This record gives sequence, C-alpha cells and structure tokens, in this order.
Amino acid sequence: MGECRLIAFAFTLLQFIIMLRFPNPNNNEWLNKYNDLVESVECGKVNFSGGKSIEEGRLTLHHIIPRSLAPELSGDTNNHIWLPFKEHMDLHYYLWKANPDYGIQLWFGCVFGRKHGYWNLPTEAEYNQLKKDVARYRREHRKKKILTSIEE
Repeated sequence: MGECRLIAFAFTLLQFIIMLRFPNPNNNEWLNKYNDLVESVECGKVNFSGGKSIEEGRLTLHHIIPRSLAPELSGDTNNHIWLPFKEHMDLHYYLWKANPDYGIQLWFGCVFGRKHGYWNLPTEAEYNQLKKDVARYRREHRKKKILTSIEE
C-alpha cells in the first residue's frame, strides 16, 4: 500500500469508530495524539532499531483499530504496526485517556513496564485511576458473563 500504507485505511475506519465509541469531543486531544504517533511510525518519522530484548528496543505488535472494536481486523496485517514497547504503551495510554474502558489493555504493560523500569504512567494519581478503571471494567464484565450464562 505504499510508505504510509494503512494511514487512510485506519484513520477512515478509526474516525467512524470514534464517532460511535468516543462521543465526548474533549477526547479528540488523546485520539489526535494516538493518530499522530501511528502516522509517525508508519511513515518512518520515528527511528528505532529492533533488538532481542525490550532494553535493546525489541518491537511489539499493536493493533491500530483495537481488537475489541473490530475483531474481524485482528488478523489483518493492514491493522498491525510494529513499534518499541514504550511507544506501544504510549498508544494504549492515549486510548485509555480517551475512554476509560481501554484501561484493561494498558494494565499489563503498565505493571510490567513499571516493575522493570521501561514505562510508567506520568503520575501516581493516574496509576491509581487506572487501577480503579480496571477494577470497574472487570466487575462489569464479570456481571455480563454471569448474565450471559444464565440466559443460555
């Protein structure tokens, strides 16, 4: 698809999904940061070298359109981007700031990154808020699972 192969594809789809899932226009700041970072990586504006470990800049796979929004795109390579752990976590951070339901996708990387000194949330207050968002998300999804199994 060219140098910036998926920019048009992803942004068109993402803008549509944003209208459905992120109704608060104040979230645009975080989604713009998300789009800017994806575009920078895709267009080669971010320089990094791959290695065998996170310390050496090993690349990680990120789904541009989150799997929870479009599971049918999870295997589509046009929806994949490879980037270092720090930038990967930055993308999940931006999604979480735009919509607290995305905290669960940020949680593992945050705990792992914090433990090993690779990445951390900017403030302790945000870390505490993330813990609350993840706990709320788990409670809500546990209830949904129970209700679904009762209905079946």
